[in-house]
Amino acid sequence: MNRVHDWKEGLSQFWASLNNGWAKLKERAAGALTYYSPDSRDAVPRQADGSRLGVASWAYLAVDVYDEGGKLIVRVEAPGMEKEDFSYVVQGNMLTVSGAKRFERSANLKQYRILECAYGSFQRMVPLPVAVDVDKAEAAYRDGVLRIAFPKLASSTARRIEVRQG
Repeated sequence: MNRVHDWKEGLSQFWASLNNGWAKLKERAAGALTYYSPDSRDAVPRQADGSRLGVASWAYLAVDVYDEGGKLIVRVEAPGMEKEDFSYVVQGNMLTVSGAKRFERSANLKQYRILECAYGSFQRMVPLPVAVDVDKAEAAYRDGVLRIAFPKLASSTARRIEVRQG
């Protein structure tokens, strides 16, 4: 009887640990995946007969975050868009970049056979590792890369503290 109880207790602890691990993984990955809305304006192209064409969805926007002196730089790779297609918001230590990539059909093309590019609206959340001055941020879009430069707040800069003999 005691072995069965120990076995049940061990199994219960195993499931609790596994559940906790999945919850932590989900929390860490939540910002990495990009939210996609296929019903946004001009998002899903149509064929000549009016039927919708299957389109790839946004799954991941590559992001780099790095220090550059007194600034924190966030680079988002999002080719095929215009600077007006982006917006960003910072709440606490979380940057949310959103936008929409519209489908533009050339007048001389009658029908698509393969369409692998993603169209529609997206949203990507990126944790900021240091406190930044949002009011003095600068954003630019060039060659398919959105670059946002945030000045770091004075409280977020590191300084070396000497340890004295005491």
